[in-house]
Amino acid sequence: MFIDKNQSIPNRITALGELLLEKEEYVVKQAAIWDNFYQQQSARKVEINNNSVFQQANRRYERAISELLDLDDPKLAKFIWTLVDGILNEHISNNDSSSFATQIELLTQMLIAYFEKHILV
Repeated sequence: MFIDKNQSIPNRITALGELLLEKEEYVVKQAAIWDNFYQQQSARKVEINNNSVFQQANRRYERAISELLDLDDPKLAKFIWTLVDGILNEHISNNDSSSFATQIELLTQMLIAYFEKHILV
């Protein structure tokens, strides 16, 4: 799925949610692999948190969110990525596909409401 940057921000947020749902299997598997690796290395969490590969991957997701939503604030992009990551981890724990879809839908609604009130004014 291609997300047209000429669309309105609410439409891009909706498209981002649709992309996550379309690629659910891939993003959930990727999160599960990371989670499993993280759990196996629990004694070395500081080392993992400082791992350049993990930091680079997180920055790549945050940068993609920033570009897609035209964000100037990297903290907001990081927060959005943290929410998506939390939804993925919750899905891994409960393995409930309908919950994933519901939570992504709620996230997109919350982001649209936030952007309309605070960013698009």
